[in-house]
Amino acid sequence: NVLFVIGGCALVATGVTLTWWPLARDCSYYICSIMLLVICIFDQKIMHFEAILLILGYVGYVVIMKFNEQLEEFVNKQLKVARDTKNRPRWRQVLVRVVQSWVFNLVIYVTIVLSVLTAFLPIVERDVAPEIQCGSAEIFTASYNQSVSYVP
Repeated sequence: NVLFVIGGCALVATGVTLTWWPLARDCSYYICSIMLLVICIFDQKIMHFEAILLILGYVGYVVIMKFNEQLEEFVNKQLKVARDTKNRPRWRQVLVRVVQSWVFNLVIYVTIVLSVLTAFLPIVERDVAPEIQCGSAEIFTASYNQSVSYVP
């Protein structure tokens, strides 16, 4: 959705130069809004304060768009300072070397592959526990008493 809008603008608009900023801004806000939505619908109910929180999230996006140019200038200045290698503290030099190493990249890629595998591959259970069926209050009470008195 985000990429389609930006790509459509690039195809239709003539003489407009698109930078990295709109994509980074919109994707960042999209990720935050999806996390907010997941938090709000986690219990499968939307309460009044959650609805207000989601509306405030939209208002926040409108505010970001209002001050878009100033925010882009601020971020670009911060990135320029961060890229300055002459005045970089020692700990940041070490951190940059670690992040740019092949070992770090390998760890990141392995983590991504494992995340995808655990998310999309079904987990096969070999020993499936039998279903517990409680047809009446007496059966439930008897199974509850057995589980309370169980000592491993």
